[in-house]
Amino acid sequence: MNDLPDLSRELSRQLRAQVDHWESAPLTMGDVRLRARALRRRRTAVAGGVAATGVLAAAIPAGLAGDRPPRPVATELPAYDGPVLGVPYVGGPRVVLPDGSVRDVARDYDGGAVLGDTLLGLRNDDAGFLVLDELDAAGQVVNTVVTESGITSNADGSAIAYVTDGELIVRWEDGATDLADVEGAVPVRLVGGPDCTAGGAAPCAVYVNDELGGARIITGTSADVAVAGDPLSVTDVARDGRISMVTSHTELPEPGSCSSVVVPDDRAELHGSCDYTYGRFSPDGALLSASHPYLDGFGMGWLAILDAVTGAELARHEPGSGGITGSVWEDASHLLITSFENEQWRVTRLGVDGSTEIVLGPTPGSDVDAPFAVLGQGF
Repeated sequence: MNDLPDLSRELSRQLRAQVDHWESAPLTMGDVRLRARALRRRRTAVAGGVAATGVLAAAIPAGLAGDRPPRPVATELPAYDGPVLGVPYVGGPRVVLPDGSVRDVARDYDGGAVLGDTLLGLRNDDAGFLVLDELDAAGQVVNTVVTESGITSNADGSAIAYVTDGELIVRWEDGATDLADVEGAVPVRLVGGPDCTAGGAAPCAVYVNDELGGARIITGTSADVAVAGDPLSVTDVARDGRISMVTSHTELPEPGSCSSVVVPDDRAELHGSCDYTYGRFSPDGALLSASHPYLDGFGMGWLAILDAVTGAELARHEPGSGGITGSVWEDASHLLITSFENEQWRVTRLGVDGSTEIVLGPTPGSDVDAPFAVLGQGF
């Protein structure tokens, strides 16, 4: 029996967890190879049965502003009759920008970035590889590359980093540079930019997680630097340099992990916990997303907002059924959570005050293909 189509779909779930590095400990190519072998063994033993083992972390859309001021709508284009979000999202297929303007695209994408007039869309091709399409202002694909890593961005979204053919590439609106050879590494956060050439205005550094464990900082102008705190993996870096990381894994009495937030200058731990896997900082660095200490299977059962300084839990969203497949910060106080519940996709805005609002959906679909995807950093 040929199991390649099913295997591609299963690996697609695993690879999509890289679209914005959206599990706490990003999936490495070593993980992909190991899980591919496990899937083949499982199919040999169990005819016709496929267990859902991946987190489909397509980037997340947002929705309607609560007590925030209304967002401007572009006047040069027809008014869009759907929700205008605080971050770009794909759905339709179209890209809806925070100013209310709409760009048509040829297909749906699972993630990506907007760099000026250039759209970059992430998708899985027919062979199950993660690819990055470059689209022009008319939404036409002008270039495609295979990426082993998905993409990450700097804090203001003006530049992205990704790995293709073992090379770490940094790309911004009007330029790109090959930063280093990084076979088996996954970029987690780009710091600096957007111009990351030697003569660029702001120094650039890319935090990467290694295939065999551990993390390092790549600048392209000096030797790679180990990340302070000796993490197993980095999950994010705040604007002021604080690092969110996974520091250990446990197997007994049950699987789990411990996380920390570290100040790199004096290597001091601000706080740590074995009750959460730490995720992404809010744009101002005051908050931190978090979920289960052990992440496996399809989706997460709950997702929390923590105080990034103290580690105290401030809010939590827990769907009644199904699973949370990812989250993205919309602004400094709202987390956008995508979930698959009762055969329907939805996006919920969770406020730091505990308020919730469904801002996209519910939309029927399969657990593999979400009908919308936000272009941003996700958990």
